[in-house]
Amino acid sequence: MKETVEGLQPQELWEHFYEISQIPRCSKQEDKIREHVIEIAKRNGLE
Repeated sequence: MKETVEGLQPQELWEHFYEISQIPRCSKQEDKIREHVIEIAKRNGLE
């Protein structure tokens, strides 16, 4: 399914979008997506 975002620009944005779309996030159960977004922010020097 990742081929869905291949060739889209900016590439890094669409890769993050794809990763996020693969994480289940039911209402009131957003822990996994929250942790993923925080990890991306930390890797990029954001707080």
